Amino acid sequence: MILGHSPPAVINAVSRAIAEGQLFAAQHLAELELAESLKRLIPCADLVRFSLSGSEAVHATLRLARAFTGRPKLVKFKGHYHGWFDEVSFSVSLPEPEDARESQPRPVP
Repeated sequence: MILGHSPPAVINAVSRAIAEGQLFAAQHLAELELAESLKRLIPCADLVRFSLSGSEAVHATLRLARAFTGRPKLVKFKGHYHGWFDEVSFSVSLPEPEDARESQPRPVP
């Protein structure tokens, strides 16, 4: 959107890319080239992974973090969007029923 509505340069680039195909079921040379460009522009980006949605990106990040740390729990910030997958679409915030124990909060969708 920073370039405006339907800028010709973007429309032409997208048209050329679509002509080469739109689903390859694996990594594509253009994806590798973009990843390398991002790594050059962002010095701390040692590794790059592309996702089709924010939910997919969050899910992959949680899997990676759990595998790396061995820790099963995660921290979420109340009121923020974390995607649509089950493990992040529930909250354990108050109000809780009076019989609920702090050690076993109940998930609240």
